[in-house]
Amino acid sequence: GSLPGIYFGVHVLKTMDTKVMELLLGLLIVIYSLYSLRFKPQVVHMRPFWAYGAGFATGLIGAAFSAGGPPSIIYTTLTGWSKDHIKATLAGFFLSSSIIIAVMHAASGITSEMVLQYFSASVLFVAGGVYYGSRLYGRIGRHGYIKLILVLLLILGIIMTGSAVMKW
Repeated sequence: GSLPGIYFGVHVLKTMDTKVMELLLGLLIVIYSLYSLRFKPQVVHMRPFWAYGAGFATGLIGAAFSAGGPPSIIYTTLTGWSKDHIKATLAGFFLSSSIIIAVMHAASGITSEMVLQYFSASVLFVAGGVYYGSRLYGRIGRHGYIKLILVLLLILGIIMTGSAVMKW
């Protein structure tokens, strides 16, 4: 599902003013995160179609805003899967979709020297986050893991909302 989403996301990024979409997405993420932190969402037995929908939305948002995680994170946290299943699914999915998004951005001419400089400046922080996240992962249960994911989603939503507001 993410491949067509990535294609459309690159098109959105190249052709549309994304401020309104970024603002609405940021607000949606904030609202969902706050709701889920306050009221524990129930496990939902979803049909396989919803995995493709989450993949499409992740590809679209990932290619357009470089923040595609929320749809897949929401999908996996509602399934009732173990934290190991959630982590493995998200890690594999995000690795493969991120590579495809990077290739599509480069092929469409979106990647600039500044983007490569930002990537270079952030790579050590990302590696540190992966290292410390892996160490913390073994110390928390599923409930704590879901709560941590929701707090990080909340932070992402606040950053996206603030970024969209600052662009106006």
